[in-house]
Amino acid sequence: MRSIILIFVFYLLVSVSFAQSVETTYYENSYLGKKTSERRALYAKTVTKGSEGETTIEIVRLKNKETISRESYRDKEPIGKWLYTNLYGSSEALDYDFKLDYSDNLCQADTATYLDFKRINSYSFSDNDSAGYIAPKLATGEKNLSIFVSKRIVYPRDALADETEGTVQVQLIIDQNGKVEAIAIKKGVDVRLDKEAMRIVRAMKFLNGATIKGIKKKLCTILPIKFLIGD
Repeated sequence: MRSIILIFVFYLLVSVSFAQSVETTYYENSYLGKKTSERRALYAKTVTKGSEGETTIEIVRLKNKETISRESYRDKEPIGKWLYTNLYGSSEALDYDFKLDYSDNLCQADTATYLDFKRINSYSFSDNDSAGYIAPKLATGEKNLSIFVSKRIVYPRDALADETEGTVQVQLIIDQNGKVEAIAIKKGVDVRLDKEAMRIVRAMKFLNGATIKGIKKKLCTILPIKFLIGD
């Protein structure tokens, strides 16, 4: 019986080792430009790979054992909760803990229910006095969506490195009270850019819904989120 238990434990340990691999490298600075020995290192990068395509990259400042960055992927798709450090050295939490949804027909054209903006534009978020249209207003105070997006967008590092760019078309429905009811990618570019575009739209909160001639209506519209690498 004892030998059977030992064999079971052995196989369990072997299966765990195959299920996950961990590699740590050491660096002299936070830019991770030059590797060094563990004894001389100021920063450590640990890459953990799971058996189902998940990879977590964690960077630790060794002096105080502080995690300054943590990113997780399944294949190329960002997943889970991130701790992201930007080029200026400040960290912020990013939430990729949601499922990507792709759909061509999130908004069924029912004008009795929706204000349906068929063209890709930002006019659905601008008042039009002549039409009696009052647009949803961002609860965070930005006067237009482009400012909201530019303040929050994070260009995925590896997508930037391999020069992946384009415009992700995100469809969304906002109810009569300003709550975002549904979001889907209408036209994607790359899973990394698609996930970031959806993260940005998921973060939008509105003070009010759309009103046309004094009547509150659901708003169905499309937002273009652009990822462009400058020269």
